[in-house]
Amino acid sequence: MANPTDVVNHNENFVRVKGKTQIIDVLFSASVAAEEGSIVYPNPGAAWQYTIADSTAWNNFGVIRQTIASTDSDYASTKTVKVEVPRENNVEWAFTVGSGTFTQADEGKYCDLVDGVSVAVDTQSKNVIFITKYLTATRWRCIFAWNLGSGLALAATS
Repeated sequence: MANPTDVVNHNENFVRVKGKTQIIDVLFSASVAAEEGSIVYPNPGAAWQYTIADSTAWNNFGVIRQTIASTDSDYASTKTVKVEVPRENNVEWAFTVGSGTFTQADEGKYCDLVDGVSVAVDTQSKNVIFITKYLTATRWRCIFAWNLGSGLALAATS
């Protein structure tokens, strides 16, 4: 693996800014590249394995804390990786805007991912991200929708 698992995330992907988390080991799918700070979720095509989330992700699980490159010796194999997951409700993460025009009016809005490292503010089909705070036009804070405490959860739709 390219990055040691004990280094701080120096990129601009998902970074925890508030709340308690823990680092756990999960089985990661073979032949999938990953940037440190990418969201991972259960791989719909491989039981008990995780992969990088994308715009079709229906659930966010955690944030990978290492980089996996196609040049890694174990790239073509399933492997154990370090993932940071919330230990309490409402853990906040800073993230990068991927598409759409974010304004302060988007606070309190649900939206989707563009990919494992960025959010699409104008897309609301999966509603996996809850926007909590405007920082700049390109950086925001959010809570993973599955990690919302009572009172903030998405209302049921028919």
